[in-house]
Amino acid sequence: LISLSAVAFRLFCSGDAQIAVSKAAGCIEAACECINQDLSLLSEPLIALLIKIVVFTTLFGTIILLATCGAPKRLGPNSVRRHFEFSTELRFYLTYVIFMMCWMEELCR
Repeated sequence: LISLSAVAFRLFCSGDAQIAVSKAAGCIEAACECINQDLSLLSEPLIALLIKIVVFTTLFGTIILLATCGAPKRLGPNSVRRHFEFSTELRFYLTYVIFMMCWMEELCR
């Protein structure tokens, strides 16, 4: 079994496999040269990150503002604890903004 696997490995490493690996290495080198020559390809990840930060900061701020619009209610007559009640319209807005955050995450990939 060991000698069979050694023979198979030797056959794999000779001839066609070495040619395929050298062709793949040539393709990778050509792709790296193209990326290094075009500055927009190098700066695209940074630009995408900045766009994501601006969009998600804005949407997260909107969620915070909407969450503070709930009506605080006491849990008991002498209780210090409070519970926020949200109207149906406010729940819709919160759901919409959370959906938009998920959608923008998919679009910004």
